[in-house]
Amino acid sequence: ETVAKALTVLRLTRWLSLGQRVRDSVSGRVQGNVYILHDEPVGCAEAMEIDHHYMQLVGQALEHANKAVRVVADHAFKEFAAATGTMPSRLEVIEQRWQQQGWHDAPQAIEHAQDGTEFGIRTKGSDESDLLSSDSELSKKSPGANLKTPGSDSELSLNSASFG
Repeated sequence: ETVAKALTVLRLTRWLSLGQRVRDSVSGRVQGNVYILHDEPVGCAEAMEIDHHYMQLVGQALEHANKAVRVVADHAFKEFAAATGTMPSRLEVIEQRWQQQGWHDAPQAIEHAQDGTEFGIRTKGSDESDLLSSDSELSKKSPGANLKTPGSDSELSLNSASFG
């Protein structure tokens, strides 16, 4: 009963669609159902397209013994009554998600980034000062340099507590 109720509510909320009923070819008894689990609830028109028995389920659920199932069925029925009946394409759904997440400017940003240089000014030149790829490269040692003093913050200290 609990599993059947959960499946009914998931179908009513359009997270789950009944794909196919598998029947025994000899007796005609139902052997099982094939369900389609969606990554998000599908629209009203798409639910009817995928699950041909969806409206029949809504009608039966409006008279269900469990009050929670009746409430969900009533909500689903009202959604269908308010639906326009048009089914958006998958491309339209993806485009809408991109716009909601602020990705609608992404193609222009990518094109703009490709107009600039790939690695910056330093790799363009060929004279001696442009050969260094960064300011943090090793330099020639000065004669009075202290070998115990680290040359940068990223070097390990010999005075470490864990150093043996």
